[in-house]
Amino acid sequence: MRSQGWLTCLAADHAEGEPWPDERQPDDVVKLMAIVMKFADDGTPAHSTAAQVLEDGVWEFKVSRKRFTFYDTDGTGSFQPKHRIRNRDASPHREDDYWWFPDFDDSVRLGFVFAKTGQTAGQNNIHESIRVRKEDLSHDENPAIEG
Repeated sequence: MRSQGWLTCLAADHAEGEPWPDERQPDDVVKLMAIVMKFADDGTPAHSTAAQVLEDGVWEFKVSRKRFTFYDTDGTGSFQPKHRIRNRDASPHREDDYWWFPDFDDSVRLGFVFAKTGQTAGQNNIHESIRVRKEDLSHDENPAIEG
């Protein structure tokens, strides 16, 4: 399956043997949107495990097994990967709790949605997230001619 989508994420995170509708699922959606809104408001994660870097500047917001990838751009198709800061002394925010979290460009975009099914995100999900980012940014580089 190439793209899992939100419904597949809900099913993957449903406890086997539990009845539908699963009462946790709406709560997870609310939690995930709160994480995204907190980041949009002040550029920091809602808590220490709300976001993490995957690969090549693609990050993920996470709740339970649900993942939304995101990346930043200047809006012209340019992309400079942001990585987790490893050295607190090198961080411009070394006094903050989230000193390890980089400063992102003003435009942050949600990318690929998937359900984490193992210990890691899985290379197939990471590669799809990178592919989605590249495809999305290519539209900024080559805007449609109006007229």
